[in-house]
Amino acid sequence: MENNIQVQKAADISSLAGVVIVSLSALTAYNIGEKFNHNILFDATIFIISLVMLILTFAIFRKVMAGLFTTTSSSTTNKQVQSECSQESNHQNANQNPVEEEQIPDSLERYESILVEEQLKEVKRKRDIMIAIREYVVEKTSKYLSKENISTLFRNIECIAENRVNDCQPIHSTKEAKISSPSLRHLAWNIGERLGVSRRDRAIFIKSSFPYELRNADIEYLEANLRVNVPCDIPIDVPDKGDFHFHNNT
Repeated sequence: MENNIQVQKAADISSLAGVVIVSLSALTAYNIGEKFNHNILFDATIFIISLVMLILTFAIFRKVMAGLFTTTSSSTTNKQVQSECSQESNHQNANQNPVEEEQIPDSLERYESILVEEQLKEVKRKRDIMIAIREYVVEKTSKYLSKENISTLFRNIECIAENRVNDCQPIHSTKEAKISSPSLRHLAWNIGERLGVSRRDRAIFIKSSFPYELRNADIEYLEANLRVNVPCDIPIDVPDKGDFHFHNNT
């Protein structure tokens, strides 16, 4: 519909221009022919020349105006497009900002929850390790230690696990059954391996816990000989890779 209206306007303008051009050509031919007694051939020639010149002038004028109109229209269109793009971009940014603001807290909450989960896993693992160590200690030392001494040994194990090895309290085996030095060294190595503590701390731990049984061994000797495999009641128990459980050896 809009195209038809534009075509009709163009036709009207062209018709009007044609009428004006023909009229001007006829008027020019008449005025010039009047000076030459209106010779038909001369009048026709003047009319044709005037008509051609006016048509060319109209065509040139129309082309110039069309170029100006096209440039102006293009500039206006570009401005409109840029304005629309800018508005659309602002609208998209306005829509995205709330989403980003909503996502950031969610991400942070997830981050915190992951940290909490990892901490809980670590706490549970340490607890499971301590339970396994206590069960192992009871199994291996019950015939050598009283219930009270085993309880003290548990506290000493907590000291070495918490880097408080110098707080270990002394205990001793019963008169009926003496625990040997190799067994104590192996016990210290096996426990320390599950806790991930140094050889030095293992040596201090076992020396402080059993000063009487290890009265002839100093810290340096114990540190160097913790894993020396000597036949005794408590053998070396190397944990499997990535595991902390003890094996069922006697």
